[in-house]
Amino acid sequence: MDSKEQVFHFDIFDLNELSRNIISDWIPVLESSHFEYEFDIPEIEYFLRIDANAYTRIINNLLQNIITHSSGNKMTLRIFENKEQAQIIITDNGKGISSDNLPHIFERLYQCDHSRASKGNGLGLAIAKELINAHKGNITANSTPGMGTEFTILLPKAL
Repeated sequence: MDSKEQVFHFDIFDLNELSRNIISDWIPVLESSHFEYEFDIPEIEYFLRIDANAYTRIINNLLQNIITHSSGNKMTLRIFENKEQAQIIITDNGKGISSDNLPHIFERLYQCDHSRASKGNGLGLAIAKELINAHKGNITANSTPGMGTEFTILLPKAL
């Protein structure tokens, strides 16, 4: 998928409600995967101009990546907002990503662990980054091997 080829349908959405709807679909998956989870999504409305399908894919790709590759058993998703932007932070307590691999995880076809049992195609994080870029946002990752990984998404309010 090349975000330059995708047609986006930007509209005004309540980021918090949309996030809760996405997460509700993941609860059975997290529970069947024996993942503990914590969601901290404000009850207030926070309107952003986003493509709802693209945002859903971003969150789905990140959560799927955690379940499939982190080797952890706990994840959190928190949303913080101010006048300028929303910050979505997704963390896990898994094996983490080495400092050698971390700069490359958003590259297409990049796979950190070539011996991993659950093979992916190395596209999920690259697609998430492309979709976030299309929203004029940013995604970063911080990781400590043996402790877990934290993904931070910044999306501008831009209303």
